[in-house]
Amino acid sequence: MRAPPNGAEGHASAPRGEPGEPTDVVLIVDDDEAFREVVAELVVEEGLAPVAAANGRQALELLVSGLRPIAILLDMMMPVMDGPAFRKEQLAMESARSIPVAVTSASGLSRQQIAGLFGDVDFLPKPAGGAAVVAFLQRCRSKAVAALTPR
Repeated sequence: MRAPPNGAEGHASAPRGEPGEPTDVVLIVDDDEAFREVVAELVVEEGLAPVAAANGRQALELLVSGLRPIAILLDMMMPVMDGPAFRKEQLAMESARSIPVAVTSASGLSRQQIAGLFGDVDFLPKPAGGAAVVAFLQRCRSKAVAALTPR
């Protein structure tokens, strides 16, 4: 993936309603480029559009600029702005606080410790298996579709 000038990678916005095209965006926040690329491939295989950021600051800038992903995959330890600092800022943004987050980490912390640092998030210990990432994305997509369905 090539990085746009602002340092974020992927699609700034996703096409809507075109057959065979991604309709929803997933924000991948991780300082490991190889991990971002592998996860981006999974995202594309699920029919979603990946947007990648190398740290929490870049991800926050994307949210501030109007990006509304259906899910965020968030690394815990990154330079510039780490996962907990990003999550605190995300929760402070009314327009972004409800976006589901899965924390990915090789830190060795337990699910309870992750919940204490991040709040209500999914936890995918690294190396995160593809099936776990796909299951998280499918849950998020189902929630996004349900939110758009008239009652």
